[in-house]
Amino acid sequence: MIGAMKRAVAKAATVTAGIVAIAVPASGASAQSGSNVYPSKTITIVVGTGAGGGYAVAAQLLGRYWPSYIPGKPSIIVQAMPGGGGLKMAGYLHHVAPRDGSVIGMPVQTVALAQVLEPKDVKYDVHTWQWIGNMAILRQSVVVSHAAPVHSMEEARKREVVIGSTARGGNLFATPKLAQELAGAKFKIILGYRGTADIDKAMESGEVQGRGGTWNDWKLRYPDWKKGDKIVPLVLTGVARDPDAPDVPLLRDLVSDPIDKQVVDLYGYTDEVARPFAAVPRTPQRIVDMLRESFAATMKDEKLIADTRARGVPFEPTDWHQVEKSVLDTVNMSPKVVARMREVLAR
Repeated sequence: MIGAMKRAVAKAATVTAGIVAIAVPASGASAQSGSNVYPSKTITIVVGTGAGGGYAVAAQLLGRYWPSYIPGKPSIIVQAMPGGGGLKMAGYLHHVAPRDGSVIGMPVQTVALAQVLEPKDVKYDVHTWQWIGNMAILRQSVVVSHAAPVHSMEEARKREVVIGSTARGGNLFATPKLAQELAGAKFKIILGYRGTADIDKAMESGEVQGRGGTWNDWKLRYPDWKKGDKIVPLVLTGVARDPDAPDVPLLRDLVSDPIDKQVVDLYGYTDEVARPFAAVPRTPQRIVDMLRESFAATMKDEKLIADTRARGVPFEPTDWHQVEKSVLDTVNMSPKVVARMREVLAR
C-alpha cells in the first residue's frame, strides 16, 4: 500500500492534466431565500477521479439538488481530474484553483492519509482546507463465500482462510492484512488478481474463499446478504458499526494493543470521509459559510435521498465538523503509530 501510495503521490506533482467536464441538469426544487447572493453564477466541482467513477456519480447527483439551497441558485458543473490516485486534483485545489467560490474540490478519501504516509512528496496541506461536508461513509470489509470454512472472525483466528487480492496496494490488500497482523486472523493472502471481478470468480470456483473491498458494494450486489447463503461479512473497518450490520464486528474492537488499535483507527478514518467536499484554501469565510449551510440543507432533501436509493449511490452524510475531525485526527496522528502502520503493511 505504501509503495502504491508513493507512486500515486509522485504523479500528483503535475496539476495541469486535462479535465473532463460533465454537465449536471438542475433539479426543479425551489430556491431558499438569503440576504447574500452567491458570488459566482457557476460552481465547478473538480473530482479527483475519472468521469465514470463513484465520486463523479455522487458529485453529479449532488449538483442536481445543491443549487436550490444556495442563494442565487448558481449552476453546477462537475469536472473530472484523474491522475496520481486522485492526488493531482488535491495539488490543483491547493495551488491553482481560484479562491472566489467558483471551484469546489471533491478529493479522494485517502487525501489526508497520503499526507501522513509520504509527507515529503505531497504538495498540499489539508490542515488549511475548509471542509464543506461529506456525502457517505464507506466502510471496508473482509467478506467470505458462504462455502468458506469460517463464518466469523472467531473462527478465522483458528482456521486458515484463503483471501484473494490484487497487489500490495489499496484496500483489497490493506484490510485483510491488518486483520491478519493485528487481530490474529489466519488469512492466507494470494496476490496477483487483476481486480475484484477476477477475485469474485475465484471465490465462486473455490480457488479463494474471500476478499476485502467496500462493504457498500457487497450490499448492493447482494441485497439479501443477511440470509447467509451467498456471502458472510467477517469484519468491517471504521469507528462506528454499520447500522445495517450491527452484529458484524469492527476491526478496532478485535485489536487489544493500544498502538495497534490506533493504527486501525488511522486506516478507518478514511472510511469517514468517503465522499468529501472542500472549498479552495483561503476562500473567504462568508462564501465557505454559505456552502456549508446549503450543503447541510441539501443532505436533508427528500428527493435527493430518494434518488440516491434508486441509483444505489452511497448516502450517509456527515457535516464539515466531522470531516474536519477525521482529517485532523489523521494528519495529527502520532509518528509512532504511522511507523507501525508502515511496518505492518510492508510485511
